[in-house]
Amino acid sequence: AFESANLGDDTFRSLELNLLAFVRPSGEVVYGRVYDPRTAQSAELPAEVERALADEAAAMHAVGGGLGRRGVLRFADGPRLVAIRRILRSDNSGPSRGILVMGRPFDTEILAHLGGALDLALTLRDLDDLPPASDFGRAAVQVSRQDPIAILPMSSELISGFGLIADVHDRPAMVIRHQRTDQINRF
Repeated sequence: AFESANLGDDTFRSLELNLLAFVRPSGEVVYGRVYDPRTAQSAELPAEVERALADEAAAMHAVGGGLGRRGVLRFADGPRLVAIRRILRSDNSGPSRGILVMGRPFDTEILAHLGGALDLALTLRDLDDLPPASDFGRAAVQVSRQDPIAILPMSSELISGFGLIADVHDRPAMVIRHQRTDQINRF
């Protein structure tokens, strides 16, 4: 009854999600759906996503700390921004009944939305797929978890800012770039 009353396709639309799942500590997915906004329909979780969420549930319960995680999870169809939260009582006491996972694609659409809201031209690349000679590759060797931002002059008229994006385990996963065309003052 809870599922039919609260987890319909309109929930995905109103929360702007494309992934929603409840996973037991054992890794069993009690409820899991993906949503395609182009067709306005939800579907069962792909096997790859279900396995990844089972692994996340097991990892969260094995380490025992923290209420949740957020960041990027990478899948064959692309990265997703996800928030993972332990299912606890309202006062955050346990034991945990599992995890709730909510996510959406981290793709050109969300980059365009974020870029439009911030008046920035954004590009995203996977950290594992950066040609060393590219501007992304040069920036990747300069950014770290301790210093996640790098600014590189590309020419006398172009400057690029790079930021490191972490996955749900706080490991470097992606690099985001903003380019700005301006006259760069050289001192």
